[in-house]
Amino acid sequence: MSLRINIAANYFGRAYAMAAAYLFIPFYVAILGPSAYGVIAFYAVMLAIAALADVGLSSTFAREAAREPAKPKLINLLSAAERILLVGVGALSLAAFAGAGWIVEHWLNVEDLDKAVTVNALRLMAITITPQILISLYSAGLLGLQRQVSANAIQALFVTCRSGLVIAVILWKPDLPTFFLWQLGSTILFAFITRTALMSAMTLPWSAIAPFRFASVQPHLRYAGGMLLLTVIAGINSQLDKLVVSRSLTLSEFGYYSLASLLAQIPVALTTPIAVALFPKLTEQIARGETARAYGYYKLCAQMIAFIGALAAACLVLFSREILTIWLQQPSLPDIVAQVTSMLAIGGLFLCLSLLPYYLSLAHGENRVIAVLSGLTLLASVPLTIIAISRYGLVGAASVWIALNLTNYVAVTLAVHRKYYRDRLTALALDSVVVPVALAAVPLYLARLAANEWASGPVTAVLWAAAGAAVALGAFGTLHRLPLPKSHGSV
Repeated sequence: MSLRINIAANYFGRAYAMAAAYLFIPFYVAILGPSAYGVIAFYAVMLAIAALADVGLSSTFAREAAREPAKPKLINLLSAAERILLVGVGALSLAAFAGAGWIVEHWLNVEDLDKAVTVNALRLMAITITPQILISLYSAGLLGLQRQVSANAIQALFVTCRSGLVIAVILWKPDLPTFFLWQLGSTILFAFITRTALMSAMTLPWSAIAPFRFASVQPHLRYAGGMLLLTVIAGINSQLDKLVVSRSLTLSEFGYYSLASLLAQIPVALTTPIAVALFPKLTEQIARGETARAYGYYKLCAQMIAFIGALAAACLVLFSREILTIWLQQPSLPDIVAQVTSMLAIGGLFLCLSLLPYYLSLAHGENRVIAVLSGLTLLASVPLTIIAISRYGLVGAASVWIALNLTNYVAVTLAVHRKYYRDRLTALALDSVVVPVALAAVPLYLARLAANEWASGPVTAVLWAAAGAAVALGAFGTLHRLPLPKSHGSV
């Protein structure tokens, strides 16, 4: 499958999911209220914790599907992974179901919500976690097999069903249990659909399953163990601020922070499809010893990620208030929301820049260095986050997010590039980071100055941002041409 097609498919899936979120979430807030949306946002925290029970199996399965898509080996590995996940995630779901009352009573600062209703919503969340994790496993397999088109088409349908059609349901019955009951039904349905697509890609019947054999998992334990450690670190890093905010502040404040965080994810959402599409290609070429071609693809995608991530981050940093006003249709939104959105977007840019070094290391089958560096950063981030939020509230949470991602980016990039591209460190830094970021940020800054002088409202200001982005795109296309590496096959 062409790299261009895979990137396009990933962009379609990610863009559709983003558009759906930004279109539908204001309806959730308007129908159910900010506090209820805080409960909905808490599901992402629960899901990140439950993802630890994946123990690196989804990433391992995706890598094996990319390296050696032999049906007998893959179905054995998949069947073993399914059983392990059903036990591990099922146990966590059961614990969350049983502890829903404690969470509402002792963790969430429930304000104007009925506690019994909130408990029921949390229990439905807990049940939904297991099929959601299975969807992640099956989707990882499709991506590893380079079936990005199928994976993203299914994801688009899932988002439409789960996030869009639920609006009609909560208009009919506006309460949290109804919302999460719909989530549960949709997730179970699409777990079945995604597995069926994966089996089809492997040319096997949808019900294919192999007996559990520990031997099918054993050769991958080292890699899976490293991925588990990375998942733990990434889960804590990405959700620690939300976890502490949900405990320390009110549900409405947590809801606003979650909205700012969602908007600030745009840089990562726009660049992750490139990294995801590149990963199986890098893995395949490195396995064949085609290091020169692998470097060509790596540099190409690094330039694209740096420019796109910086363009999105600059828009959010410089025009966050206007974007929030247009999105949520709430001119009286607290000032802190725009400030936090800008800060989180800066942290998101550093996260974008660290994506490709991360995937490069995984493509080489190495995750220990990343795990150690990220773990050291995490040791400092936990106490810093708790202290910063207790003293400075939402701004403190965003400040730690910037520091955490900057530190991870510098440490991981230096370690990985020194190991694999030691003689190209300066060229990668200039050509793949400094120049693309400057080409994106400078026109947006000039657009902000122009908007300060001539904009008459949020819409006019955003139009100035769009003009600045257009200039940046033109400059990038003219001064930073990106030819694909030469190859004998399809690229």
